[in-house]
Amino acid sequence: MAVDEYKENETFDPRYCRITRDPSLRKWNYVKELRAFASGALCSLDILAVVAGAVVAFWLVVGGTDLPKSYWGAILIAVLLIVNLGLMAGMYRYAMLRKEQYMVVRIGLTLTIAGLVILTVCAMLARSEAVPELFGPCWAAVTMLLMAISYRAAHHVVARLARSGLLVKQTAIVGVPDLAEDVAQRVEAMPDTQVVGIFSNHPAPGLCGDEDELLSVIRRMPIDEVIIATPICDESQISPLMVKLAQTPVDVLLCPGFLDVPAFQISGQPLPLLPVFRRPFAGASRMLKRLEDLCIAIPMLILLSPVMAVIAAAIKYSSPGPVFFRQRRAGRNEEIFHVYKFRSMRAEPAPAGDVKQAQRGDPRITRVGAFLRRTNLDELPQLINVLLGDMSVVGPRPHAVEHNAQYRLLVPLYDARHRVKPGITGWAQVNGLRGGTETVDLMRQRVNHDLFYVAHWSILFDIRILFLTVFSKAARTNAY
Repeated sequence: MAVDEYKENETFDPRYCRITRDPSLRKWNYVKELRAFASGALCSLDILAVVAGAVVAFWLVVGGTDLPKSYWGAILIAVLLIVNLGLMAGMYRYAMLRKEQYMVVRIGLTLTIAGLVILTVCAMLARSEAVPELFGPCWAAVTMLLMAISYRAAHHVVARLARSGLLVKQTAIVGVPDLAEDVAQRVEAMPDTQVVGIFSNHPAPGLCGDEDELLSVIRRMPIDEVIIATPICDESQISPLMVKLAQTPVDVLLCPGFLDVPAFQISGQPLPLLPVFRRPFAGASRMLKRLEDLCIAIPMLILLSPVMAVIAAAIKYSSPGPVFFRQRRAGRNEEIFHVYKFRSMRAEPAPAGDVKQAQRGDPRITRVGAFLRRTNLDELPQLINVLLGDMSVVGPRPHAVEHNAQYRLLVPLYDARHRVKPGITGWAQVNGLRGGTETVDLMRQRVNHDLFYVAHWSILFDIRILFLTVFSKAARTNAY
């Protein structure tokens, strides 16, 4: 199946029936974010339990909820101690929520630590201020009760999410068949981890396909990570595969073997895994990036709606045809979506499969369209794409599907720009690399700038790009 066709043919190959998520969630890939959120929520519940326990205890023993300032200082110390000891003991790890035996140990250990810390803090507070004798035990008891309730509730919620498939990590194994099979068995033993299939260029029974088939599966299904199961000395096998996987939005890890080495087994880890690539915008970064997009796109749509209405009227009355231009583009993981722009050219039917880039002095561009393209105002409707989740405000500019098929054969690592969502503006555009790409070298420069952005993303970098988009002359270079 061609990459640009999978969106129209969203069906699972029966060989990959081990995907556990609901079919409607076939493109879901927020497992890492949800697991991180669960751990963070558990830590937050501990903090809330300590604070609420102190307030309730004060109300029960003294009466009222107006705690003296010294009590709040003691609460802060208790919170810091309990949370830090919990982090050191690994009590906020996702595995603790999923294994029942861990939960029993975790609850007992955490409650014991919390009780001892609170009693110690109250003893310290009593040295400088008169504290009722029952306040400390009551605070410890209420806090321990609230924490026990929150742990059981969190365990129940996480278990339900795991059963629905939302927290199940989908892992593909690729490499030497024998080692890959051993790795797959150990991965299956991990909590909420599902092996989608084993892939290898070496013929063997039970394989789901070769390395190229693995890349196709990554494009079509919600794969979270790929484990390369190949001896580390076999560089001729690893290097080409790494180049391919570096262009996909998944975590890539290397298992060099050593599964039965006694020295490794002492570590208690199920597998010796070396991180090779981490997908960009994962975990907190991904949520932060999405929050940034919404905080920019929503106010801009509201504030610029009168301007967009004027532009729409000017387009409608200056030339026949629709106000908006709609075209298929390749987004993150080469998922096909329709990008929206204000129409800047005459409405003429284009031959099927032929997407001609605009050129300087292009006769297809209307007078209103020339102004819109020169000022970037034709891009404003893409704020709708940002709200829909197809694009970001800042990122690599999306290219037409036909251009992707052409340039991926000419530019090394071209597809690596699809590891993140495309953007309305980007690092390449503010450096004068917008408009047509008459030569392969121009496209190569654009891709290099896009990859630099992916590797060095930060909120401040996005703000810098947005500032340059508005005020830099380079951002309007080749605007025709």
